[in-house]
Amino acid sequence: MFSNALRLNPHETSTTLSVQKVVSGCSSQEVRAQLGVILSHELFSRSPVLSGFLKYIVEETLTGNAILLKEYTIGVNALRRKSDFNPQMDAVVRIHAGRLRRLIAEYYTEAGTQDEIIIGVVKGSYIPVFSRSVREKKPPCLFSPSKSEANRVSISKIVVAILPFRDLCEFRDKQFFVDGLGEEFTRVFCNSQEFAVVGHHSTFKLSVQKASLRSIGLKLSAEYIISGVVMQDQKRLRINVGLSETDTSTQIWSKVFEYERGSDLLDMQRQLTGDVYSLLGGQFGFIVSHRARTIRSGSGDFIEFNPVLFNYQLQTRFSINSYATTRHALQLAVQLEPQFSPALALLTELNLWGLVLGYPVEDALPATTMQLAQKAMNHDPLSRHAKFSYLWAMLYKKGVADILPEIEWLLNQDPPLHLEAAKLGSLLVWGGDYERGKDLIEQAIKRNHHYPWSFHLALSLVYFNDNRYSDALDSIDKIEAMDVYLVDLMKAVLLTKLGMPQQAEYFHRSLMENYASIALSLEQNLRNFLLDEILISKIIKGAQEAGDTKSS
Repeated sequence: MFSNALRLNPHETSTTLSVQKVVSGCSSQEVRAQLGVILSHELFSRSPVLSGFLKYIVEETLTGNAILLKEYTIGVNALRRKSDFNPQMDAVVRIHAGRLRRLIAEYYTEAGTQDEIIIGVVKGSYIPVFSRSVREKKPPCLFSPSKSEANRVSISKIVVAILPFRDLCEFRDKQFFVDGLGEEFTRVFCNSQEFAVVGHHSTFKLSVQKASLRSIGLKLSAEYIISGVVMQDQKRLRINVGLSETDTSTQIWSKVFEYERGSDLLDMQRQLTGDVYSLLGGQFGFIVSHRARTIRSGSGDFIEFNPVLFNYQLQTRFSINSYATTRHALQLAVQLEPQFSPALALLTELNLWGLVLGYPVEDALPATTMQLAQKAMNHDPLSRHAKFSYLWAMLYKKGVADILPEIEWLLNQDPPLHLEAAKLGSLLVWGGDYERGKDLIEQAIKRNHHYPWSFHLALSLVYFNDNRYSDALDSIDKIEAMDVYLVDLMKAVLLTKLGMPQQAEYFHRSLMENYASIALSLEQNLRNFLLDEILISKIIKGAQEAGDTKSS
């Protein structure tokens, strides 16, 4: 790394604009890996000056110091000029920047034509921009699975067991409360459609035998076990909750919760189970995210299908190919079990995402989507997945005001929603209820580390509507999903609003090259999911300012 401390130039005017790093669907690790590939090529290996220049500006941008990339700091820290360097008298930085742009262009024209990550330096700026080389591709073919294919699929759920909690209090006077915790955790997780929960009586019998975690997992077919202990001192009641994976007999999560002694025990129990469920349960909780990361591929012709895991992997690794793959898998599940509400609900959501992102959809999609949502509701009226997909479909039929009572009903369900509440907040944003939607999303992401990229998109639209352009750009920068035209669109619009036309032009050009068909019908594509005509007009106007985008 560069050992010289960053120094501002006394000859240059500072700016109050907080420049965020401009990354289009690329992680810092991917950019650094691509930087290594470029620097190892002979074009750069034989030019240590330009290699140092590029490495410096990329690293500074990735570490959040893009605002300091001025001629003076580059001259002193990358080109090793003395501290009295005056860029107004010495054009060495501008000269090398021009050479660097030409060398990068030469690299990507020849050796880097197949590279996925593009590192560029826009003329008129020293801040590098990063993007994926995703040219508009032929959409994957969407076809319905055959009956023979459906016969090879088995639908599964993640199996969780809750062991009885242990009372380690000095006088063992909280046993009734401790016994109740196991029952309450079983009830709360049983109400979550992501899991199949072992009956508490079965886990109690095995816990008395003091069997090992692996043995308990094998006997109950449980993949995860939740356990805990209760302790107390003169002032506090401390409850330690842990999550273990039975296959490896390892504890993979734990958290301590403390309460004042004398607190109402039922309130304490309700708060504890709600807090633990918000961290471990739900579509994007720790258990689902861990299972999605560690699941092993099956062998042979038999396929074990878990719609929750498919949905998680789609939402966290979004691309047009994962969209097509997940859609096909959900159709398989519905063919196998036509009344399987979770698959019907997720297929409804997937169809709606196709409309949002301009992906290939069936000609009669709006009617088909409403039918799927209604089927999911009919088969399981209490299903949260079904309710959410139904409300999303109804949003475009009746408007946000008509679905608000149902949203309020969902928000008051037990177990608490949290991330599901943020999904409802996204619907409110699509419908133009920005303040309520923002509150639900912001509260949820403060409590959870795992959540879908679409929350950042919704927050970006809220901040953009409020003219908070830096905050909006910061939210868009956090999206790492592929094949999302809204990322390039919003970056082009926001960078224009922030007075960075060169960077805006880069993303506008990317929009036109990578998503040409969408860009030519931009207004209609935005209307596919946004109901606020004022917001749509503001985005269209911003796109025109960024590069005179033609909408139809």
